[in-house]
Amino acid sequence: MQKKILVVDDDERILQLLTEFLNKNDYLTSGALNAQEAKKILEQESFDLLIIDVMMPEVTGFELTSSIKKLQNVPIILLTALNKVEDRIQGLESGADDYVSKPFDPKELLLRTKNLLDLYSKQKPDSEIFVFGQNSYNLITKEFLKSGQPLPLTSTEQKLLDLFISNKNQVLSRDDLSQVMGSLSPRSIDVQITRLRSKIQDGESKYLQTVRHLGYVLHV
Repeated sequence: MQKKILVVDDDERILQLLTEFLNKNDYLTSGALNAQEAKKILEQESFDLLIIDVMMPEVTGFELTSSIKKLQNVPIILLTALNKVEDRIQGLESGADDYVSKPFDPKELLLRTKNLLDLYSKQKPDSEIFVFGQNSYNLITKEFLKSGQPLPLTSTEQKLLDLFISNKNQVLSRDDLSQVMGSLSPRSIDVQITRLRSKIQDGESKYLQTVRHLGYVLHV
């Protein structure tokens, strides 16, 4: 069954090129020129993945992504000429799953699209609640409870925890994490891991462990 993609970009030329390119690669692709148009389309149809430009008038891609993620857990790739680390982090914090800098190779975008769709399909859980020690995490609502008390996670921390849970007891390298987390640098990955680890640690139990020279693993 063909996957459905919505592309949102205020540049008509780019929008047309992307929709035609994705359609030729066996995706059912629709387009929207701004956030308002995208929201109207999303009210009527569901999509397997969204590709959103950041620099749009009135409502930015960051703002649109954040509003969509509050309503549904759909993978989102942001397109932007902003390529500083702070911009990538802002994109991830808004709820985006990947971040592609302009100008880009359409083949790279196609590969990232396929990888993200594959990742989401693997993350469909048997149970929506994942319990480890005194912690519980709702894979649908993204609510994290520590000893029964809600503890907020940032969007980046949620993405990391989702990834580790879907690959529990398997080592994930910094390169693996960087690719999935919008090409964050290894240093940025280390910082985000440290923050997540401090929240999910349960007494002496350190579920999120460093494997020297290899990466990180969630031991449960």
